[in-house]
Amino acid sequence: MDQYERIRNLYAIEGLSQRQIARMLGISRHTVARYCTGENLPGVRKQINRQPNVITPEIIAFIEQCFREDAELGKSKQRHTAHRIYTRLCEEKGFTGGKSTIRRAVHEIKEKMPAKASVPLHFAPAEAAQVDWGEATVFISGHKVRNSIRYVSYKDVKKITAALKTIYTASSEPAACEELNQFEAAWGDKYPLIVRSWRNNWAEISTFFKYPPKIRKIIYTTNMIESYHRQLRKVTKGKSIFPTDEALLKMLYMATQDVLRKWTGRVQNWGQILLQLSIFFPDKVKAHLR
Repeated sequence: MDQYERIRNLYAIEGLSQRQIARMLGISRHTVARYCTGENLPGVRKQINRQPNVITPEIIAFIEQCFREDAELGKSKQRHTAHRIYTRLCEEKGFTGGKSTIRRAVHEIKEKMPAKASVPLHFAPAEAAQVDWGEATVFISGHKVRNSIRYVSYKDVKKITAALKTIYTASSEPAACEELNQFEAAWGDKYPLIVRSWRNNWAEISTFFKYPPKIRKIIYTTNMIESYHRQLRKVTKGKSIFPTDEALLKMLYMATQDVLRKWTGRVQNWGQILLQLSIFFPDKVKAHLR
């Protein structure tokens, strides 16, 4: 006698309780209860009446139409989120499925849509300047040090910045290369990303070694430019929107005129620096010489 028939016999004929049967046979009381009531038959799987897929072609067409409406509006911010589409489906189509189902369907439909063309917002060093002016000499050491310490533990920041300073303050490019080699020997194992970044961008970092020391200091000292940018941000951050681009340009122009009135200080050894600049950039400096 198999277990199913034995449980039915003990329960219906011998009059044992379900608890007693479960204890006697060493099986779950819930299993005994299902066998006693005839819910489960051994060897017979219960048929599950699954609901048909709620994502019908009509629902897919509605979601795609929402995306087309967003594209026609031309707004940068998405108007139809998954939550918004789900709400509209419930209100307009009487949709009874779950929100997670719509969220998954929206994601799958987006994945199948053709990718949009985009314009990069970040460029390699000197790339953007060369597009605008055809040729440019770019030095990125100041910001390079700032970006390098992003990978550094706080306790090592001062040591790393001091070691990097010896690179861009070296007397010549060969000396700077030697300082970079020493930096790699000291910190390369702990911070390999810094060394890799400096070596990959060395062509741009080393450009200023062809200039005399006085011009180099002007190049890697960016306090004046940063101060100017701070003055521009001061007059624009209080306004969330400008009526036209021309209105913004006028405000920046007026702010620049105010900044120029404060630039009364003279750069030390400016005469010698101007002479050196006229040698390296004769066409650009000649027009400003009196």
